Amino acid sequence: MWKFCATVLLALGLVLPGVAASAADDAYPDPTVAIIIDPDVCIGQPLPFIGKSSVDGDWTVTYLGQTKTGSGKNFAVDFSTKKAKAGQSVTLRAVQTYDGGSLTRTATINLPKCTDQAAGGADLGDGVGNAGNDGLSGILPNTGGLAFWVIVLGVVLAVAGSVTLARRRS
Repeated sequence: MWKFCATVLLALGLVLPGVAASAADDAYPDPTVAIIIDPDVCIGQPLPFIGKSSVDGDWTVTYLGQTKTGSGKNFAVDFSTKKAKAGQSVTLRAVQTYDGGSLTRTATINLPKCTDQAAGGADLGDGVGNAGNDGLSGILPNTGGLAFWVIVLGVVLAVAGSVTLARRRS
């Protein structure tokens, strides 16, 4: 019985530090930022921009040579579209700087004339580190360690293996 207990304690001692590290990683998730652009705007109308983030920070948003700044988790502003040309793709770039880094999102905007509005809108993909408007801001998800359930499965298998080994040796 002593060998069995020692084997189980050894298995737990090898696995528990990984569980603790995984729990610490989950306590501080990666910051995220998302941008929202109204796809129904046409040339001559104000283009509303909304930026939402999981962290407080300073915003710098640029569109058609216009730069707007603000701070906080959320930022909303309107841009003039008077200089836009129908069919021209223009990149809107939003950068939020916070303690520890910065997050960048871009949107490609192609505004129609107000008479042929069905042809335009905003494409929120293909930006600096972006994969569409998924709120991930180019940060790779779940790259800090194993998923919690995988660690739990490992603990269960280690304990089961220890029990089997101890019973076969006794």
